[in-house]
Amino acid sequence: MMKIIEQVKREDQRPWGFYEILSDSADHKVKRITVYPGRRPSYQRHFRRSEHWFVIKGKAVVARDDEDIQLMAGRAVDLPVETWHRVQNPGGEDLVFIEVRVKNRGRSLLVDLTEKPLSSFRPREILTRKYGGQRPNRVNS
Repeated sequence: MMKIIEQVKREDQRPWGFYEILSDSADHKVKRITVYPGRRPSYQRHFRRSEHWFVIKGKAVVARDDEDIQLMAGRAVDLPVETWHRVQNPGGEDLVFIEVRVKNRGRSLLVDLTEKPLSSFRPREILTRKYGGQRPNRVNS
């Protein structure tokens, strides 16, 4: 059974923006994510879930593995399990998008690369420089 959050909004502030949880159930989670102009979260990779992002306001540059995908309102991108990804807001207004997570069995595992010296590298370069090309340890989200 799905539960929809109505009266109590679940919101989390971050340096890059904030998100609100719109729906949360055993098999999926839906968030409304706002990224401030010029900001971006860290690269991430999830081992037990895929994501679908649908832009509703602003412009986005989505780094998906080794490609950059430009999106605007009305456009979407799919992020399969184990795909390195990050969104960046290159515009002058807030970027707002809906994230739909499809959960697989078990808790979601992710690798989150947040160290500033590596923040501008592509995922393959990060793994080579930081982990000698080896897969980094998995961390619970």
